[in-house]
Amino acid sequence: MTDSDQRARLAQKYARDAWHACYQAHDYDTARRLFEQAANEFRALGDSWNLIKVLRGLAHAQGNLGDADGALRTLAAVVRHARRMRSDQFPSPRDRDLFLCKTFHNIALAYSKRGDWRRSLHNVALALRYLKQTGNNDPHQRGLLHLTNGIALIRLKRYPAALKQLRKALPLFRDENNPYHQAVCGEYIGEIFLEQGDTKKALAQLDRAVELMHAARNTRPTTWCLRGIARERLGMLQEAGKDFTAATALMEDRRNAITAGPYRATYVSAHVNVYNAAVRNAVALKEFERAYDYVQRAKSRRFNEALEYPLPPLAQADEQAYQRLLAARRDLDAALNGQNGDTGAAAGSVRRMERQYESILRHVRLRHESLDQALAERIASPSLGVADVRALLSDGDALVEYYYDNSLLHFFVITPKTFAHAAVPNAHGEIGRLLRGVRETMASVETCRADRRAEVHGRYRWYMDHAARKLLAPVEDHLQGIRRLFIVPHRKLHYFPFAALPKRDGGDLLDTCEIHYAVSPRMIAVCRERTSPSPGMFIIVVNPLHDLAHAEAEGRALAAIHPEGTRLFIGRGAYRSKLESYLSLCSMRMCTVKCIHFACHAVIDPRRPMHSALILNDKDDEESRLRVQEILSHWFPLDLVSLNCCESALGDAAPDDEATCFTRAFLRIGAKNVLATLWKIDDESSSKIIVDFYRGIITDGLGKAESLRRAQLKAKREGLSPYHWAPFQIIGE
Repeated sequence: MTDSDQRARLAQKYARDAWHACYQAHDYDTARRLFEQAANEFRALGDSWNLIKVLRGLAHAQGNLGDADGALRTLAAVVRHARRMRSDQFPSPRDRDLFLCKTFHNIALAYSKRGDWRRSLHNVALALRYLKQTGNNDPHQRGLLHLTNGIALIRLKRYPAALKQLRKALPLFRDENNPYHQAVCGEYIGEIFLEQGDTKKALAQLDRAVELMHAARNTRPTTWCLRGIARERLGMLQEAGKDFTAATALMEDRRNAITAGPYRATYVSAHVNVYNAAVRNAVALKEFERAYDYVQRAKSRRFNEALEYPLPPLAQADEQAYQRLLAARRDLDAALNGQNGDTGAAAGSVRRMERQYESILRHVRLRHESLDQALAERIASPSLGVADVRALLSDGDALVEYYYDNSLLHFFVITPKTFAHAAVPNAHGEIGRLLRGVRETMASVETCRADRRAEVHGRYRWYMDHAARKLLAPVEDHLQGIRRLFIVPHRKLHYFPFAALPKRDGGDLLDTCEIHYAVSPRMIAVCRERTSPSPGMFIIVVNPLHDLAHAEAEGRALAAIHPEGTRLFIGRGAYRSKLESYLSLCSMRMCTVKCIHFACHAVIDPRRPMHSALILNDKDDEESRLRVQEILSHWFPLDLVSLNCCESALGDAAPDDEATCFTRAFLRIGAKNVLATLWKIDDESSSKIIVDFYRGIITDGLGKAESLRRAQLKAKREGLSPYHWAPFQIIGE
């Protein structure tokens, strides 16, 4: 047997195992890995027909793992490849039409997972056209298309039309004795009845759906969740609680079975409403500790898991692959430095370099999937209980954790001796509008004409008073006498300036206590357990682009406060390769760094947050970017990273509290604390606050949060508005 024959047999085995994992075992993560291996083999063999089939399977697995964007990218490549193939490369014209029918159906499913229901309907129509060309004699495929149509019509609130489509699909699945898809149809019919207010009919449909799911040995969290909602509406709170327990347990089992971190995140993000419903039910039953456990589970996801269960960096795992990554990044930087504007050949060159860079990064990550497997195995329980959180607190401490959905904002207040819950109504988008109003009016107070300042300040006070009534008043009585407050925000609340919230008795929250921010309660414990290098270097990187008037004086002042072991990279000396060499040496334990301070520009990319970057320079004095994904290539302990850069605390805020940003990146690589900013900051005032902050730590021996508080209070006494002192946050221990 030739090598080619052996490779073909191996490829076919991968494909068979992948299809079984995907459609029989419903183990989508295993299916994804096997489809990728089969695709590599068929690509090497030049077998286009089998290649596009396994790529379509890969997209189906990606979609079921919640990665709709990845599925759409894969399916777009499948359609391009299929349309380039000659007719003799397909077994028959019917096979070609049926394949394209299934592919456009997969595209419709991917758009459904993105919430783009009209595009989903459009692609179902394309799939039906190809199905008709095959002779329309595949009842299973026709049933799937009716089902997908029905789901899209439900989301567009066209309930009669959706019910008609689902009732067309149901007999087709019944005729082929397919209990799983019968159950899915029943689930969505039950959802329609719930939306129309016919709860008893809905419950009957959902009871039947659960029975069919058991018969198929494949249950869906959403089926249990919808049945719980129906029971809740009928006053059956205890029975509903059992359904929500079953739904979340199934979620956790499936999440923990997914070995690749990104897919754990996308899977939970796609099902976060299950946790929302479970939290509301636990609160209705006054089981607040159970509600808090659900909140922890809903918020402890990919980046948070990586923070709490760190693994070795790629640099240590595979130096050769890491060097390829660095070379690709240098090419990308060269393309960025040569770009003039966003159009034309220069922009095209940048896009090509970005695609090349991302391709190599994906390849490196795939080669180290064993790291993700190790991470999955190390995650036993993603949450801390109330007693565990109390153990983190001392007398005079309190922790407030926020959690919100489209109907309620929940508060959980924990002190060493007490635990309390509160909730207030939360309209859809209200938190975002409130945050936007605070930030816009706070900045306008500084920039508006003198004759409009009183009016703008009045608008700012209105927003802040409204924010205080919503975010502080429900728990303010529990915070009397608190000296140290830990805040665990949720989603967009990570970007709210809590320090500036006005209290009922006058003054701001900052006046009465020092404020610590945390990604999660577990992260507080993890940061405290990390070692603080002593002795260690103090690296200061300031003004790489020579356009920050006060940054160089700031850097010299910090070097004077801490002269021993300080490395000052200033102006033209602040080039990235020098900093990278220190970071790499630290990762290999050849030197230690205690603190790193940046005073430079930051670029936030909300669409691709891993491309957000700190702007440094290179040896030729050209702009050079240190990206989030490159920061994550390192791992070493350090006490503090301070980011005196515009908006350095910002990132994307997903429904499951997943956020990709500088703060979580530096926490991920070993920092105990990160100082960051919430908006565009003033160069002069921020430099003064930073110098006072470090003087309090180094000269006066204060803790980091207390030192920041004193620096902010000093700025406040000097007459500076919250725009200048409120954006600073200390995140970590």
